Amino acid sequence: VLKALMAVAAVFLLVFQEKEKKVNWKFWLICGLVVMIARAFNFINHMPILWSSYVDTMSKPVFIVSSIGDQLMRMLSMGLMVFAYGLLGEFFARKYALSRTSLSDLFCSRGVSSKSLASILVVGYSVGFIFLGYATLFYLIGTKFFSVWIYPNTVYSNILGTTFPFLFPLALALGAAIHEEFAFRLFAIPFLKKILKFSWLAVLISALLWGYAHSFYLIFPVYVRGIELTIFGILLGIVFLRYGIATVIVAHFVIDAVLAGLPLLNSKVPYFVISGYVVIAFAFIPLVLASVLARKNRLAVSTN
Repeated sequence: VLKALMAVAAVFLLVFQEKEKKVNWKFWLICGLVVMIARAFNFINHMPILWSSYVDTMSKPVFIVSSIGDQLMRMLSMGLMVFAYGLLGEFFARKYALSRTSLSDLFCSRGVSSKSLASILVVGYSVGFIFLGYATLFYLIGTKFFSVWIYPNTVYSNILGTTFPFLFPLALALGAAIHEEFAFRLFAIPFLKKILKFSWLAVLISALLWGYAHSFYLIFPVYVRGIELTIFGILLGIVFLRYGIATVIVAHFVIDAVLAGLPLLNSKVPYFVISGYVVIAFAFIPLVLASVLARKNRLAVSTN
């Protein structure tokens, strides 16, 4: 229901704001398309293990068509939500002056300063690696002193059965970083601030929503994952308010790329291990992108 309301609201905002040219709706549409393409590549990459979920009570052609149709609906839904959350989030963030650097400003002709790009990278990578240490410590303490149970690690992971194992962490990290940060930081914090009037309360509630949206993991008690991510979600909210949405997207991308690639590094097969190192290289994509943007900005300044 919330996603449907978001989509309707985005359409009305698009029509209304196009007259005033306040929102770069084309940029957010591109963001939605990027997430859809990433999800499509992920689905194609998982085709070799698609048959593991085949139910022999239906014909194979029907199973394939239904699987593709289901993925298309998920792609469209996620792309639409990225577009809606991004569009509305930037509108509210600018209206209430809650974030210093807009994501669309990084890619527009005027761009941002090299100093701002450096801050985004340094803080984003720092927050990402802080989480990896924090999560490790959190569960070490939890399992030793608070009877927290975590599903035991196994040698096999579905990622090992994909066509190109290194593509899964990239698609997962890119989709999750953009979709979740748009929803729970870029949109939720300004929107909640508008309703509740207090930034700290907006940060807390958005962190709670984000944290407990991940309570489906095999961890006991079930609320532990929510506590872990709520605490870290508060930090992400503070970072978003101080440095902008691009910083938390970088942090989220680094976290998911590294965690999703761990099964590859733990494998004994050289091909998988090499794929794991490729995943680690993926974590530096924001650094490469920032370098390109910085060069673009310098050229724009020199030509003016």
